[in-house]
Amino acid sequence: MAARLATSAGAMLGRALPSTLSRRAFSGMSTAGLTQTQRDTRETVMSICAKYPDAYWTEKDAKNEYAGDDLHRDLAEAGLIGICMPESVGGIGLGIAEASQLLLAVAESGAGIAGAQTIHAKCARVVSAL
Repeated sequence: MAARLATSAGAMLGRALPSTLSRRAFSGMSTAGLTQTQRDTRETVMSICAKYPDAYWTEKDAKNEYAGDDLHRDLAEAGLIGICMPESVGGIGLGIAEASQLLLAVAESGAGIAGAQTIHAKCARVVSAL
């Protein structure tokens, strides 16, 4: 995998890259300055996203399958899809800062735009319906 990545990256740059190129684990952003609720949101989302390793997203992509339904379902079961919607309409009443932590955690988990888009797209439909 690392050799293939180095070869394709080198081709894009027009030069060979070392075959020792490897993917380093992303340690995530600093949580300094976040509220406890924001840290809890990140932790919860990261624990859910851990069920979906890179291999999951790679396989879905290779098969040209939509990958977002599984993650969306798990986040919905945890009550996170309505994170910044008022409780009066079924949300949990947190703010945009917490919703941002949700999307950041999803993107950092390896789901990237595929994971973040499914949440954004489905939430946008709900909000527009209100």
